[in-house]
Amino acid sequence: MTGRTPDTAWRGSRRCRRPSGRCATCSSTAFVTLHTARALLRRKDRAGLSVVASALAEAGPNHGDWIDTASFDVFGVFSDDLDEALRLCEELMRDTDAPLALGARRLHEVLREIDPLVRPTRYEQGSSGPR
Repeated sequence: MTGRTPDTAWRGSRRCRRPSGRCATCSSTAFVTLHTARALLRRKDRAGLSVVASALAEAGPNHGDWIDTASFDVFGVFSDDLDEALRLCEELMRDTDAPLALGARRLHEVLREIDPLVRPTRYEQGSSGPR
């Protein structure tokens, strides 16, 4: 016994360190791809975007379309959420993991096409108030 518990052995494995998009596209069912991508994107963090970007790099046209749809669903409402997702994608595009960087570029392209419904008002942006 090396003194490593099964939990620490798993956390140290390569599989745990590299996000895999396979979980988002492993099913032949578009329903699963759409809802998995939505759930991951709703996290609105680097981890969720990393998994979706990795999936997008490996996805065929059908799964890619469903990931695009999930992106529009999640980031098509608030501009602040979209801006943060774009910023995170730009960081991921510089990642040394080539498939992740490729997927992040593809996801960034999709996100740039979104015109969100809700943008901050002048008051929310630091204006002194309504005039």
